[in-house]
Amino acid sequence: MISTMNYTQENSIHQINLPFFRKLAEIVEGMFEDKRQVYKTVYAECQTLKDELKELEEQLLQEKNILDAIDTYKPHSELSSQKYLKKIWKDACKLCHPDVVKHEYKAVASQTMQTLNSYYSDGNIVAVEEILRNLKRGYYEKLI
Repeated sequence: MISTMNYTQENSIHQINLPFFRKLAEIVEGMFEDKRQVYKTVYAECQTLKDELKELEEQLLQEKNILDAIDTYKPHSELSSQKYLKKIWKDACKLCHPDVVKHEYKAVASQTMQTLNSYYSDGNIVAVEEILRNLKRGYYEKLI
């Protein structure tokens, strides 16, 4: 049996269902809005992480460049061996000359100066560098 609805009946049904469909549309729209907010939040966090990663990569590159510069630095390339030896010898002398150290270190400083002068006369760059390194660290007792 086919029923035919008249315009008034269809309009009544439409009026009855309209609030339901409006409410359904609000719920669906709310679900999409929630998804959009989650997406925006995740996107913003991803951007922040990308920026942080970029900064860390830049810092890492700077540190790598510094380490590369340290690895490739050769003081002998800047100065001749004799000039370099004289420079580090003078630097060491400024730190251990008996006239510039405290009274309790004068004996050690005197012996250190004799050793330093001997290495300088022999042209022993490595030994003079070691003495200078130890002087900069304050290891007078290790120099005798």
